[in-house]
Amino acid sequence: AILQLIALVTACGNPPASPAIQAGDLRIQEAWGYPAVAGGTGVVFLTIDNASSTPDRILGGSSVQATQVELHATTQAMEQAQMRPTSGIALAPGRRTVLAPGGEHVMVIGLSTALQRGQVYTITLDFDRAPSVTIPWTIR
Repeated sequence: AILQLIALVTACGNPPASPAIQAGDLRIQEAWGYPAVAGGTGVVFLTIDNASSTPDRILGGSSVQATQVELHATTQAMEQAQMRPTSGIALAPGRRTVLAPGGEHVMVIGLSTALQRGQVYTITLDFDRAPSVTIPWTIR
């Protein structure tokens, strides 16, 4: 009975993150976001490994589920977190960049549909050097 309870609790955890996608020398993985209401704003978090010896940048993106996609960074000012748009997110050569809560992230604005837990959506990311790529992201 204890093992069945553990299995049930484990099954009710977060849905798995989306699979890794390659865009040139960039490997994008673990793309996910939080639930959000239709007409509202969602957020995409992900991990990017840059296997190149050259820096790259995320320049922006698009999504069929949103009217606008923006890159944002969270900063601390006077003991208060503030989100601000940014013109790009740096991807250092030979390094892993993690877009996560409290840091850099991708905002999807003007959602055409509610983002439901367990569902998978898509977003296209545009880079300075690597080709644009459409990736799946899972709502947790």
